[in-house]
Amino acid sequence: MSLTIRFDEHETARLTDERIETVSRDRIEFVAEGNLTVTESKMAAVAGRTLRPTTVTLTVEDERPVPIDLTGPATLRLEDADVGIEPAGTDAVPSEATALESTTDDGPNGADPTYGVLSFTVDGAVQGVPEETVDRLAGSNATLRSITFTLDDETRSNGGTNDTVLAVTLLGFGVLVQRNGVVRVGIDGRVPGV
Repeated sequence: MSLTIRFDEHETARLTDERIETVSRDRIEFVAEGNLTVTESKMAAVAGRTLRPTTVTLTVEDERPVPIDLTGPATLRLEDADVGIEPAGTDAVPSEATALESTTDDGPNGADPTYGVLSFTVDGAVQGVPEETVDRLAGSNATLRSITFTLDDETRSNGGTNDTVLAVTLLGFGVLVQRNGVVRVGIDGRVPGV
């Protein structure tokens, strides 16, 4: 099963600022700021699971998607992540909360009364990017289109605490983000591995 967050199709997954640049023949660096609306039902659907990033898709000026496979030689490394959480009922929360759609579901589950907005800033890089991909991005005004995760039932980490970039509790679910972009969602407010 997979989960895709699309930043170009949903008001509930919005980027407010981003910078993407090629810095060498196989490395892309980025900073992204934005808002992600999450619901209690969507968090419950991934509780006790691990989300592993598999593909990040960028869009270049000609609007053609440029996917980067994160399961091969290309690897994601987060340098820093910062979040703020705003509860339902604030101006930052859109009226619809459908950003997180599983590709194996028939679509969003409808309105969920328990939701909040996660405002984020993420700073990182993708290393080992194929040269032809870097060539397509070089000199262009690339934007982040989507990120796709696979969902595993395992939430334990083999890495140490140095791998942790962020640990928060969101709508009663513990969330741990690691340097390699892996997201672990705990049950009953517990942050996995902390």
